[in-house]
Amino acid sequence: MKEDEREELLEELKKEFSGIKKRLGFRCSFEEFDDAFFISDFVIDKGYVPKSLERIMRLRINDTFSNWVSYLHSLVVPNPSSMISISQNRVFKDEDKKKVAKTISRLMASQSKNIAIDLNGKEDGFAGFVDEAVSLWKSVKKDISSYAKALCEYWDKESV
Repeated sequence: MKEDEREELLEELKKEFSGIKKRLGFRCSFEEFDDAFFISDFVIDKGYVPKSLERIMRLRINDTFSNWVSYLHSLVVPNPSSMISISQNRVFKDEDKKKVAKTISRLMASQSKNIAIDLNGKEDGFAGFVDEAVSLWKSVKKDISSYAKALCEYWDKESV
């Protein structure tokens, strides 16, 4: 995709996002949402702005949170046939694992809301859900960063 086409596509995305924001009343900015859920990358990859951007926004939230839930789950419940998984599990004490489990629970609560909104088929709750998801991501990102730091330190020691 040429740079001018890319810029035009991003402007269309921002305009559509702004319209949804105005219509539904959520507070987060395009930049906040994009920073958390990479909606720009998704649209650029597809080459168009989908008609149902609200559904794609929920999809991006779902994909992001699902990926992190899977990763975090592997830290507290290691695959017994994976040396990497077992090694990473040993980095965390029981108290740390409880914190990781709490992070998973927070992400799963959001996932459940996302499913309910999708199955409801209405826009009810969408605005609050988007703002909550952005806020949740900002919060859990800090937690995940601390887990990643501990793992980096472990693997740095192991690699010497």
